Amino acid sequence: MKMTKTKHTPTPWEIKEGWSGHIFGPNHEMISRAMDCRKSSAQENAAFIVRAVNSHEALLEVAKDLVKLEADRLKGFLKRDDYECRMATARKIIAQVV
Repeated sequence: MKMTKTKHTPTPWEIKEGWSGHIFGPNHEMISRAMDCRKSSAQENAAFIVRAVNSHEALLEVAKDLVKLEADRLKGFLKRDDYECRMATARKIIAQVV
């Protein structure tokens, strides 16, 4: 499934004390709010979203580097079909988050 590229609010995002579930962009503008029926969960959900967003690019780059390293390492050890299957799976997963 190919996702369309849309621009999102630049990172880093942050949460602020006293703003339960609110998420703010780099210019301190509120960009979203995590809602939950249990008020205590809204702040934790917002914190999780912010951590995921702020680490996304770095994690994606690490995944790409690891796929490249693993591809180079496995070329001589796996049967061609096994190698191609593993690399195709890794590339497919990476493509889903780009």
